[in-house]
Amino acid sequence: MFLIDVSVIYVMKLNFGGKIPLTTVDWPGKPCMSIYFRGCNFRCPYCHNHDILEGLDEIKISKVVEEVEESARYIEGVNVSGGEPTVQIEVLMHLARRVKDLDLGFGLQTNGYYPDRVLRLVESGLVDYISLDIKAPLDNEELYSEVAGVEVDTDRIKETLNTLIDFNGEREVTTTLFRGKVGREEVNRVVNDLKDIRYVLQQGRPESAMQMEYRDIEKFTREELIEIAKKIDYPEILIRTFERGEEII
Repeated sequence: MFLIDVSVIYVMKLNFGGKIPLTTVDWPGKPCMSIYFRGCNFRCPYCHNHDILEGLDEIKISKVVEEVEESARYIEGVNVSGGEPTVQIEVLMHLARRVKDLDLGFGLQTNGYYPDRVLRLVESGLVDYISLDIKAPLDNEELYSEVAGVEVDTDRIKETLNTLIDFNGEREVTTTLFRGKVGREEVNRVVNDLKDIRYVLQQGRPESAMQMEYRDIEKFTREELIEIAKKIDYPEILIRTFERGEEII
């Protein structure tokens, strides 16, 4: 059991981006609650959660914990996403400890730009599932920065990937595909760094993109994603589409 400083948890606040009380999509094979952290260091032009990238909507972390407790009989874990959860690292750590004390799993979706924070979470034994979003080949900082909407030092993503490679829990890497931006050539280069981590190709959502220019892009079809996945020489690859959800290829 992790020791909780009750006085701290009852005053600490989460910059809250919303929640899904019960989902079977965000943590593959596990019914969970998804909690969204507001705020992000990236400005990906295709982001469909762009309404929570900025702003302030604080709620006490104790209130979030109460909602998790009320749902504990229906879920097997809590998954945190955003935005970027590691931006609020202290809140993230406290929430993870409380979730683990409820005998629930704790999952993290991250862009990987704060490798020290992800490592801290792993070394504390507080995380059971990590989904790392690698947006483009790590050997192309110019493209990565274009896709992330800010200048990116990809060595920081590589550090997080190395933590994931050594991680004993559930793990996956995801890449979102957008025609003319990230496609077959790019994902073929991403897999060179993964070392047998489960890899998921996600169907981009142009209609919900933050930047208007992305909304005019024709999205990859399910059939196109299947074709791309089949041509990648990699042991565990999946696609995630709006028509069929997650499929093993």
